[in-house]
Amino acid sequence: MQINVMPDFVNVAMQLISTAILFLVVRKKAWGPMQEFLRKRQELVTKEITEAKALKAEADDLKAAAKSEIATARDKAKSIVEASHQQADMVKKQLLEEASLEAKRKLDKAASEIQLERKKVYSNIRKDIVDLAIASAENLIEKEIDPNNHGRLFDEFLEKVGEDVG
Repeated sequence: MQINVMPDFVNVAMQLISTAILFLVVRKKAWGPMQEFLRKRQELVTKEITEAKALKAEADDLKAAAKSEIATARDKAKSIVEASHQQADMVKKQLLEEASLEAKRKLDKAASEIQLERKKVYSNIRKDIVDLAIASAENLIEKEIDPNNHGRLFDEFLEKVGEDVG
């Protein structure tokens, strides 16, 4: 057996020619479609990146709009609460004023009724005093007037007036 360190030029040449033919066939048949596939893939990736950026920008805009709407809603809710507090205070004040006026009216009416009742009592007392005075005068006319009878009749008159008033 012989070991050959030097390659066989025919084999090497055949391998080189086979490789060159294989390269040309692959380039002619597969290289174009492979390049087309890579180009389409790059366009697709670029398109998806662009769409993702657009969606991110849209999401950021929507987020900003939502924050703005939330702030507006908070402000509106705050103003509604403030308005309701003001309205409640106004109603409270109005009710207090009405209650105060009603109480004053009732007090004035009661004072008026008391005054009227007082006048009636005084009128009745005067009438009773006049009746007593007339009755005393009738008794006095029927009896003799002497200093002892006069004092006694006056005392009786005062006692009778005191009983009727008391």
